[in-house]
Amino acid sequence: MSSGLHNYSDDLPFNELLNSERQKVWQPEELVVLGLAGAPYFAPAEGFHYSNTNTILIALIVEQLTGQALADVFAERIFTPLGLTEVVFPAIEDASIPDPHPTGYMFGTNVSTLKMAVLSDADQKAALAGTLLPNAYTDLNPSWGWAAGAVSASAGQLADYVEALVGGGLLEPAIQEERLASLKQPLRPLRILKPVASGIQIQNGIDPNTPWILDTSHRHYRLPASTSAGGLSPYHHNH
Repeated sequence: MSSGLHNYSDDLPFNELLNSERQKVWQPEELVVLGLAGAPYFAPAEGFHYSNTNTILIALIVEQLTGQALADVFAERIFTPLGLTEVVFPAIEDASIPDPHPTGYMFGTNVSTLKMAVLSDADQKAALAGTLLPNAYTDLNPSWGWAAGAVSASAGQLADYVEALVGGGLLEPAIQEERLASLKQPLRPLRILKPVASGIQIQNGIDPNTPWILDTSHRHYRLPASTSAGGLSPYHHNH
């Protein structure tokens, strides 16, 4: 993202609240205030830095221009045309995920993974030895990400959405060309690293040291906006 706007989910106080008040309902306008309170990373178009603030602002602009709630816009322009009947954009008070769904685990906390997603050597050894156990985070209210990642979907319909977005069928050709031309941050593709007890381990294409673990025995996964917490992401956590 090239706006330079500060990412509110990079802030320590915000992540402390994610740890201590998992069910907190975040208002979109509240998230924007947090983002705009931080210093920009750079002038517009002068760099690249992921920022949830961008997506929240865009969503609020969409609501203003259309006069519709974002959930209705998603349904009208994305979910219904693509036949996505197993996709949910919940109300901000709703932290549930449609059943069946996996449990989301993360080693460490939102704070301990804020600056460095990779566990320390000592923690990695403890995790492998079974003396360091992951924390369950499935109950984290996704309103903290709202338009930047609160959607949940079955694995198959997530694939349907990605195919339509990347391969065509969702955006008009001119808009798709403009979208692709705007991408300045090279990303490595996802690749399977190895089987693990809960499913498969996948490299996220951004940080080769930060994998996701997907529990392949279940259906519903929350769509991640980004990955820096290094854990299972069926519930959308990550800065």
